[in-house]
Amino acid sequence: MNLFLKSNVVLMLCLGILSCVGSTGLMTHEHLERALLQDGVYEGRHVKLPLSWANSVVTIKQGKIAEIEIKRCLIFPLKRKSKKKLKNIPEEIIQKQSIMVDAVSSATSSSYSLMHAVQNAVNKALVSETIH
Repeated sequence: MNLFLKSNVVLMLCLGILSCVGSTGLMTHEHLERALLQDGVYEGRHVKLPLSWANSVVTIKQGKIAEIEIKRCLIFPLKRKSKKKLKNIPEEIIQKQSIMVDAVSSATSSSYSLMHAVQNAVNKALVSETIH
């Protein structure tokens, strides 16, 4: 691999990692408590090339996130242990009723892609956000 190509690959990886730092824009438990969500099934996706992308289907029942199905998820080469932990993210989102949950160590970009795919689906269900 020539030096130019190697430096571009390193730059793309660094940009992908840096973009995960800072405000995520994901809905917390407090945001979801104030939100009025319409019941139904909604699809969301998130693309973050070259590292990861995800498609999700979110079911809203009684104004709450009731079910999350990850339809597709491209995961940057990860260890088997990290892939298993990523499968826990939908369960954690449902349990906490918060889209912003802990990312999987060594799979940060893939974790955020999953969370953003869920966020994009929930945004489609959002009727309004009330202020308490």
